[in-house]
Amino acid sequence: IIHSKHYGDNPLHVKPLYRELLSHLYNLDAVFFITEEQKEDFQRIVGEHKTFFYTPHTMDKSLDKKVLKTQSEKNKAVIISRLVESKNLTHAIKAFKLVVDEIPEARLEIFGSGGAENKIKAEIERCNLQKNVFLKGYTNNPDTEFQKAWLTISTSHFEGFGLSNMEALGNGCPVVTYDYDYGARSLVKDNENGFVVEKYNIEQLAEKIVLLMKNEKLHEKFSKYAFETADKYTTKYYMKRWSDALQKMIEVKEEKQELKGNFPSKQSFSVREHKIDESNLIIEFKAQVPVDEGYNLKLVGLDRRNNAVVICASSPEKSYSSSDVYRFNIDLDRHFHVKTIRANNTKTIDFYLAISNRKQVTILKRLSVDQAGMPSPFLVEKYKVEPYITVKGNYSWTLQKEPEMPS
Repeated sequence: IIHSKHYGDNPLHVKPLYRELLSHLYNLDAVFFITEEQKEDFQRIVGEHKTFFYTPHTMDKSLDKKVLKTQSEKNKAVIISRLVESKNLTHAIKAFKLVVDEIPEARLEIFGSGGAENKIKAEIERCNLQKNVFLKGYTNNPDTEFQKAWLTISTSHFEGFGLSNMEALGNGCPVVTYDYDYGARSLVKDNENGFVVEKYNIEQLAEKIVLLMKNEKLHEKFSKYAFETADKYTTKYYMKRWSDALQKMIEVKEEKQELKGNFPSKQSFSVREHKIDESNLIIEFKAQVPVDEGYNLKLVGLDRRNNAVVICASSPEKSYSSSDVYRFNIDLDRHFHVKTIRANNTKTIDFYLAISNRKQVTILKRLSVDQAGMPSPFLVEKYKVEPYITVKGNYSWTLQKEPEMPS
């Protein structure tokens, strides 16, 4: 279960923490994601997998529409959070300084504790907001605080899901949030149950807070839809998502076992020939076992260190002379994923044949070499590429970035 952000500075580069997961990716029965956005981002690195499932968090309590009748305090915002650097609460205070310039009676109450408390206090003093922003310590009743507030603010650098936002919505409390990964847009529908603003745009954050505080009809609309949104995360939906995911996982596992049985050999496919010109590489391979028309084949090049997909070509041509010979035409401008290669500092690419059945369940088979002469090294996007045969007789490339020429 992936429950935190999987990348660091670059969305195409997986943190070292997750490399063990990637090294076993094709052997796992299932990987569960708590937001659709993260599932999609993960697939941009490793490709689509039928073993990926969306199973978000749930509300551990029943919802009560009476919360919509609770009188909220206009011009009052609340934040319930750990007081840590990742929550970036100093941005909320900086934004609130701009809010107070427009609405002098505006009030922000921050509940929680943590190592960044002194830094937050210092920011309150620096902004001269001692009469508007208050650190309230730990609360045993967050529901009541969300119900009394006009809105809540979320300024995190990143989240795995954003449980505080989900709790706010369940209490009919609109959310004004930065557009961080992950969970901001899963929970908050911009201009429907709150506002999603550009990450780190303090002025825009303040603008939306002021807009919501000044507009009672907008607040009423957001509050109602906030409650409706939260209903999607109640236990009944949680149970259904997990039930569906586990049933599908079993089906996919059975399909994969059947696929592996149909292609049992470790060296089912072997490279026979290369042909290369300025922007195209033709790789011809021979299938040692029959491949009927019900299967879809892709040539996949994986970064050896973390299994990121850095080359992918589909729709091989069958040889007219032999039914078991296929040719992949690799367009080096299109199939060579330079951004992913750069993000992962790729040094070695190992090649596989991805075999999918009619249900799009996929297995990988390592591509071996059958007495094929390796082509000479060639250049692609300032990389020197050298195809070679591994000690186990498999097909791989090494990459070396060409040094920049002095201007």
